Amino acid sequence: MHAAADMTPSGLPDTSHANRRAPKFSPDCCTSAKQAFQCFAVCGPTVVTGSGDKVKVYRVGESASGLGDKLCTVGEHQSKEVKLTALEFRPPNHGVCPVSVTGKRAHGETADEGRYLWCGTKDGHIWELDIAEAAVVHSRQNVHSDPIQLLKRVGNKMLSLDEGGKISIWLPNASTDPAVAGLRLSNQPITQRIAMEKGSHASVVGQQLWVASGSSAQSKNAKDQTASKGPRIRIYNPFADDKPFNALSKAATIPPEMGEGVGAVTGGAVIPSRPDYVYFGHDSGHVSIWSRQTYECVGVRKLGPHGLTAVAGVIKYLWVATRAGTISVFDTETAPWRALKIWTAHKEPITAIKADEHGIEKAGRLQVASGGLDAAVHLWDGTLSFDWIEAEKSKREAEFCTYRSIKTLHVTFNMDAASPNDLETSAENMEVFGQMLRNACQVGSDSLPADRPPDVIVFGFQELIDLESKKLTAKSLLLGGGRKKGANDLGDRVSRQYRSWYDKLIQIVRFAMPATCGYLLVQSESLVGLFTCVFVKQTEFKHVRELAISTVKTGMGGRYGNKGAVIARLVVQDTSIAFVNAHLAAGQKHVKQRNADVADILEYPTVFDDPYADPEAYVGGGDGSMVLDHELVFFSGDLNYRIDHNRDTVLSALAARKLASLLDQDQLRKELKHNPAFRLADFSEPPIAFAPTYKYDRGSYDWDTSDKNRIPAWCDRVLFKSDKPDRVKCLEYRRWECTISDHRPVTAVFECKVRKADFGKRQSVEEAVKEEWRGLEKRLLDTARGGYADPQ
Repeated sequence: MHAAADMTPSGLPDTSHANRRAPKFSPDCCTSAKQAFQCFAVCGPTVVTGSGDKVKVYRVGESASGLGDKLCTVGEHQSKEVKLTALEFRPPNHGVCPVSVTGKRAHGETADEGRYLWCGTKDGHIWELDIAEAAVVHSRQNVHSDPIQLLKRVGNKMLSLDEGGKISIWLPNASTDPAVAGLRLSNQPITQRIAMEKGSHASVVGQQLWVASGSSAQSKNAKDQTASKGPRIRIYNPFADDKPFNALSKAATIPPEMGEGVGAVTGGAVIPSRPDYVYFGHDSGHVSIWSRQTYECVGVRKLGPHGLTAVAGVIKYLWVATRAGTISVFDTETAPWRALKIWTAHKEPITAIKADEHGIEKAGRLQVASGGLDAAVHLWDGTLSFDWIEAEKSKREAEFCTYRSIKTLHVTFNMDAASPNDLETSAENMEVFGQMLRNACQVGSDSLPADRPPDVIVFGFQELIDLESKKLTAKSLLLGGGRKKGANDLGDRVSRQYRSWYDKLIQIVRFAMPATCGYLLVQSESLVGLFTCVFVKQTEFKHVRELAISTVKTGMGGRYGNKGAVIARLVVQDTSIAFVNAHLAAGQKHVKQRNADVADILEYPTVFDDPYADPEAYVGGGDGSMVLDHELVFFSGDLNYRIDHNRDTVLSALAARKLASLLDQDQLRKELKHNPAFRLADFSEPPIAFAPTYKYDRGSYDWDTSDKNRIPAWCDRVLFKSDKPDRVKCLEYRRWECTISDHRPVTAVFECKVRKADFGKRQSVEEAVKEEWRGLEKRLLDTARGGYADPQ
């Protein structure tokens, strides 16, 4: 079964760990123009674009400027306006002697890949250009009468298809006459005709032609409408003498249970390493997967909110282009699919993406070309060499890095709008924060002495203000309430609340920690009820750089910050660390919304904006702008996951101190264990050995006795993730007794290994890894070259 077959159309792939570095060549290979083009083609260092009746020729790579080097015109002497619709380089005629015979060919044929370009037009004409000479060498004006939709080289053959459904195939001529030998536009093609609906998309799959027409809902045939939703696929064998021309007697369709919301096909591809499947991209953001043996749809996968405009299969992966100008590279062998790379490739929607199948020899590399409405063509590294080199270099990190341990203390507490004055309600409340800090000093490990104060202290509070009052204020503003005195008064109260806790935390740290150990408050930020303060030990501060703090809103679809996160980050020597203080959607049954909040936080593209960030400190090709770019990530707060039991069952288990049975039904643990698409799936949580932290009657030790009778739950959590598992170790995870809120505070103490790189040693390892890559790359290119030369 295909990895997508067990996934629902609405489930999105995991993009949180995608490498976001664009796979550019050095130097960058791209073309740009002031005017948009209708079509383009690539072969080695040559890029051609077609606009109107003009073909622009670009040379890209080591010695190229990316500017149009030559301009060719087709149909110069035609009375009717010529408009190009398709471009494709034809195969060279290897071994055919140059000729110069008037009336047949007036130029010398050479065996150069990427020299002879076929140009299809709106009138159905095909022209051949000699790119080297910038001249038309032949034309056929009687093969097609409708616009050319597709020109495609298939091994040593050429196929053309017009919008009326006429197929023309050119095969190599085995004649001994050099004027007609080989594949030539002047030779007579084999023609066939198929039914083509308006707006159909055609893809060459191996030696077959797959044609997708619009969704069944658009069909006038009532039977089609009730049979299936989504597009219809017809499959043909235009090159085969030993197979029927129609591979299927009727169109294949997506099963009704898979086809909901699936739009028109915009692109089709085969992944070379998975030749048994065809992947179609749809303008609804879906990919449908089809078996090449049974011609059945075996899965549908929703990849994101943006419509897909093109797809390409490159070595082992599926490359997907979108209307938003992004390209994503997916590993389709995992369930759910895993996004390996996502980057912004164009400023406007992408119109096409294609592998440079026949330019490998000439370029010495595998190129993937994308063209967009921004009038640009970009060439990308199809082997993703940088990613491989970085991954291998990371495996040898110990050869150029030294390590040391630091201690971090994390405090998360939903305050239920309590103020510092509320701490004075009891001696236990007055002492609780000081006890947290002094206790953290005593927690140690083999690498950290037990009397060592934490190097970093992170306080993360939620509901520091009354969210209900804040919601009323937001409602009045959204409905145009204007500037009212009540709103201003509330704003003053909110500011005073943040300021009072800010001052209180400084005071607590100063008096609780040893007199010989000073701390600096290096970061603080708020988001409605969220509040984060980060302290760094003075003796450690000299190793800290790239401090930043930001917020992500998830409430009301990201427009309002009643839910969301405050994210702080710092780099200790060469290790980047991010601290997420989150407040997720409430409600016993709102697991999906909480999961969506997590995804919004972890996948927010521009949490931090630092153009001078050191890329060596971050992971996954990131530049530190996203949460998961960081080597160590701590995700804590009121995550609001509940226990899937009724209240009486939970209370009975707590009375009997049977936590294990309740933890088995903890929603967060169930998501971590059973939901592979959960964005926290790669995070870990220390073992829980304490009672649930929610919900209590405020000022007491009693579970909620209000009319709502909330079920106790472990809402307040601390999770962690490391790029390398041995870099983080939890030394203590516990709750504390403090009755100023309906929650209980939770702390976690961690030992974190931070690294310091030796630049010279790192360079030596990098050179060794690059040498190893050169051998692997040669094998990859040889395999790709053979597959494209004789597609199956």
